[in-house]
Amino acid sequence: MPEDGSFSGDRIRVIHPFMFKIIGIILAVMPIVLFLRAVFMGRSKKKTSQAVSEFKKQLDYAVWVILFFIGCAVVYSLGKLVYQFWT
Repeated sequence: MPEDGSFSGDRIRVIHPFMFKIIGIILAVMPIVLFLRAVFMGRSKKKTSQAVSEFKKQLDYAVWVILFFIGCAVVYSLGKLVYQFWT
């Protein structure tokens, strides 16, 4: 059978692994595209701006939570460092 995946007589066509990767990427991106289309398309400007402002508010909360946990880790590390030098 030829290496290029072409037909040769009555043999079955070979599908290259690259095609599986492309199909997998398309299947992974499709829900994201549909979600973004549902959020931003087909709404009025007012509803879109409300959705964007709500998304920004949620993103701000997420950033503050991440910063809080980073701050906790820094305080814990500094406390442990001071405790090691203290004893």
